[in-house]
Formats: sequence, C-alpha cells, structure tokens
Amino acid sequence: MKIPDGADEYWQKIAAHTATSDDTGIRAPWPVQVQVAALVGHNAIDASVASFNGTGPSMWTVTLVTASARLIRLRMQFDAEQYDLEQDRLLSEPLDGSVDESWVRRLSDVERIDIRSSRMRPRTRDALDVAGVHLIFREGDVVDLGVDQVAMTMYDDRRRSDGIVDLVRHHTGL
Repeated sequence: MKIPDGADEYWQKIAAHTATSDDTGIRAPWPVQVQVAALVGHNAIDASVASFNGTGPSMWTVTLVTASARLIRLRMQFDAEQYDLEQDRLLSEPLDGSVDESWVRRLSDVERIDIRSSRMRPRTRDALDVAGVHLIFREGDVVDLGVDQVAMTMYDDRRRSDGIVDLVRHHTGL
C-alpha cells in the first residue's frame, strides 16, 4: 500500500488519532500506528478514541470513524508492561504485537445503538455523559465503541468521545 502524498502529515494524523487524548495522551507504539494506517488507507479520519492498559501485557484499543462512514477497530497486545511510543523508541527493534481485532466495517450496516449508562455531565446542564456504547450490526455482531464518559472526571477531555458518538449517530441515522 502506498502512503498518500504528504507522508509526514499522514503519520502525524495517525499518531494523533492513536494517542489516548489530544493534549497529554500516551502515544501508541509504532506497530499500532502502522496497523491503523493499513486499515485506514487513504480515508480521512473524522473521529477516534484510543485506550491503553499497561498493567501486565500492554493492550491498545483504537476505534476510528472515517469521512467515508467506515468504522475501524484495532486491538493489539504487547508482552511488556507500559509499552507505548516512548518504550518503543528505547528498543533497537520494536516489539511485535499480537493483533486481537483488526477490521473495517460500513456504518450503514449498524442496525442498533445501545447505550447502557448515562448521566448529566458534571457542572453542566446541557450535556450528557454516556458509557457502554455498543453498536449492533445486521448480522448480529456487537461492537463496544470503548466510550466511558461516566468514569471520567470533570477534568477529562470528552471532545474525542463526543465526536465519535456524534459521527456514529450521524452516519447510521440512529
């Protein structure tokens, strides 16, 4: 697969969308970024959420929505604790990760959205926090978007999780 013209800008966007937050997030190791790029291809990314669990084997989960109404999911595990881009750069060879999930689906195939928890956003009267957001596809597959705003504190940035939920609703009409 050929990287689009402007490779530096392309990789900056991939890095931003695989980090756990926009400003101070943990940055995904290079193998996660490469796998996401393989799934994204030439599509523009409109929204994303990424999560990282570094206790025990490190687990990265990245969910993206593209401008072409595609849902992309990657779950990748590394046999090292706290394995992120900084750890990746310290090694002469990046660790090979094992891919648990790696796919692209059309959002037009979503039949239903389940939201299993919600509350008023702290210190606001005009926003809700949601958690347990699941997409149910026509063939019966269930995908957890990985959005848990209910567990966030009032200081956490909700822009990315708001963005992905809003775009999923827009592209599915639900």
